[in-house]
Amino acid sequence: METIVVVHERWDEVVGAEVAPHAKPLGIDHGRLKIGVDSAGWASHLRWSEAEILARLAALVGANEVTSVTIRVSRF
Repeated sequence: METIVVVHERWDEVVGAEVAPHAKPLGIDHGRLKIGVDSAGWASHLRWSEAEILARLAALVGANEVTSVTIRVSRF
């Protein structure tokens, strides 16, 4: 199964149930997961949690599939 599909399907596990409604995976480009969030506060929270998110992703899809994240405030 394609990595982004797994990320979408298991998003609550990746970022947590509280964060998931405020953030959306937008795509993966060269190992970088792009995440859109609905506010600057959630962007800061996700940046602070990047290591934890990457560890969860490694457990779900493999260690080298997603190596970094980019977070931006966007409408989705």
